[in-house]
Amino acid sequence: MTSGTTDRRYRGSAARGFRLGLALLLGGVSLAFSADWPQWGGTPARNMAAPEAGKLPCWFSPDVTDEQGDLKPGSNVRWVAETGGKSVFTSPVVSQGRIIVGASGNILCYDLAAGALLWRYPKKVGNWSSGFCSTPAIEGDRVYVVDPAGVFLCLDLFSEKKGVKSEGTYEGQVLWSYDTKKLGVNLHYSACSSPLIVGDYIYVGTSNARLNEANKKTFSPLTPSLVAFNRHTGQLVARDDEQIGARLTRSAWSSPSCGVVNGKTQIFFGGGDGVCYAFEPVDPAAQVHPDQLITTKLRRQMDRFIRLDRKAKPEDLLAAKAAILDDMNKVAQTTGLPPGQVHWAGPSAPMGSTDLEARLPDVPCLKKIWSVDCNPKEYREDANGVPRLCDNYNCPDSPGEIIATPVFYRNKVYVAIGEDPTFGPGRGNLVCIDVTRRGDFTSGQWLWNYQGIGRSISTVSIADGLVYACDSNSTVHCLDAETGKRYWEYPCRDAATGKTNECWASSLVADGKVFVATRKGLFVLATGREAKLLGKVKLPEDCHATPCAVDKTLLVCSHKHLWAVEDRGAVAPSPAK
Repeated sequence: MTSGTTDRRYRGSAARGFRLGLALLLGGVSLAFSADWPQWGGTPARNMAAPEAGKLPCWFSPDVTDEQGDLKPGSNVRWVAETGGKSVFTSPVVSQGRIIVGASGNILCYDLAAGALLWRYPKKVGNWSSGFCSTPAIEGDRVYVVDPAGVFLCLDLFSEKKGVKSEGTYEGQVLWSYDTKKLGVNLHYSACSSPLIVGDYIYVGTSNARLNEANKKTFSPLTPSLVAFNRHTGQLVARDDEQIGARLTRSAWSSPSCGVVNGKTQIFFGGGDGVCYAFEPVDPAAQVHPDQLITTKLRRQMDRFIRLDRKAKPEDLLAAKAAILDDMNKVAQTTGLPPGQVHWAGPSAPMGSTDLEARLPDVPCLKKIWSVDCNPKEYREDANGVPRLCDNYNCPDSPGEIIATPVFYRNKVYVAIGEDPTFGPGRGNLVCIDVTRRGDFTSGQWLWNYQGIGRSISTVSIADGLVYACDSNSTVHCLDAETGKRYWEYPCRDAATGKTNECWASSLVADGKVFVATRKGLFVLATGREAKLLGKVKLPEDCHATPCAVDKTLLVCSHKHLWAVEDRGAVAPSPAK
C-alpha cells in the first residue's frame, strides 16, 4: 500500500468519522448521509432508516426487457442492471457514487449514476454452494466483506483504475485477506455476518456453526463467534471468549453493531444461542501475539444436539429424548455442572465435559459488558422446568437464535429472535434492552418484550419513536419504541393467492415510507400509528435483499437484477390492493 493511498483514505474518512461519532454520541441517531449508505444499516448503529433520503416513489415497473430481449428501465426506474448470478442475499451499499452488491458468486461494483458495471471479484463466478450473504462495508477507498467460504476480504473500491481486465471486465483487487478457518470456524451454508467499522478496527461475526451441511463435520464449540481486525493491515487483534459455540442452535449468523453509552463505546452482538451481548471495543494498547496459540477450555457443560430420523416412530423419538435427558442429568451430577439443554440438529456432537479444549490465537479477549437472553423462560423450558426438545430444528415452540442485527437507538438496543425461514413459522420475541445497565441480565430484566411477532431474521427500523419490525411470515409490526405498545400489524399478502411469503429482508424507513421486500415483491407502507398500504411491486424473481435509499434513489435488488428507482411521476396502473 502506497503512502498516497494511505493519505487519500484518511482524508476521505476524517469528516465521515467525525459525523458518525457525533451521531452515536447523540444517542444512536442513524444518520444516512446524503451520498452514503456505506454499510449494513447505513451507520454503525444499524438502524434501517434513512432520514435524509429525498422523495421516493411508492411504485415502479420492474420490467427488464424490451421486445428484442434487451435490458430496459421501466416506469420510475433510472436504470436496471443484471447481477449475472442466480441469487442475491446481500443488500446494496453506496459510497462515493459507487454501489457494491454481493451476488451469488461475485462482488460487483456499479456506477450509481448510470448503472455501469465497473469491476467484479472474483473474475469468474466463485465455486460456492451458497452465494455472498455478508453485506459489504465501505470506508475510504476500501471494501470489506466476508466471502461465502469465510475468507475476510479487503478490496480496492477503485479497482478498475488498476487496469487489470479479464473477459471485458475489470477485476476487483484484493488488498488483504484472512481465512477464518484458521480459527476453527465451521460454516453452515455460508458466512453471513456483515462487517462493522469502528475507528481503526473492524468487527465481524465468524458465522461459526454447529453443522456443516456439505461434509457433516462435528462443529468447533470453542471457536469465537465475534472477532476484530486492524482494518488497515488485516491483523487479527481480538476475539470474544463467551464460548457461544457450545450453546449454538444452528449458527452465529448475526452482524455486530455499536453505540456510545455514557461516553463509552459498546459493541453489540446477537448470539446464535439467542443471547444479545455487549462488549468493550478493542484496546489499542493490548498486546497481540497472533502467531502464538493458547489453550482454551470449556467452562461449562456443552449443549447436546442430535439429529434423528424424520421417519422415526413417535415412541422412538420420545424414548431417545428421555434417554439423553437422563444421560445429561447424570453427567451434571458427577461434574457439578448444571444440565445442558437438549436440542435436535446436526450430527451427534460430543456431550462436552470439563476436559474439552481448543487451541486459539493469542489475542486479547473482548471484555463483556452485559448479556441478555432474548428468549422468555417459557421458550427454554416447560412448566415443569424440563428443557424444550426439538427434532430436526423445525419446532414452532423451540427457543430462537438471533439472526437479526441489534439496533442501537437512544441508549436502547432492539433485536428479535428467529430461525432459518425455510424451517417454517414459529413464535418469536422482540426485546428492548436498556444498555446503560451493566452485568448479566435475566430475561425478566429487559425494558419490554413483544411476543406478538413471529420468528424473525429482520433487523428493525426505528423512526420518530416507532419501531417497524417484520417477521419471517412477512407481517410488519409497528410498536412504540419506549413502551413496546403495538399500534398495528400488516400482513404483506400476495394478491393472486392471498398468502404471505417468506421475508428474508429487513424493513427500510425513508421518506415517510416503510419499504418491505418479501420473496415475491416489494410492499410500501406509510409510517405512523395507523397501517396504510401505499403501493406494491411484483418482482420478476425472488427477492431476499433489503433495499437502501441514497438521496432520491431507492436501490432494489432481486436475485438477478438491480434497480435504481426514482420518482418520475409514474403511478401504478391500478390501485394497490
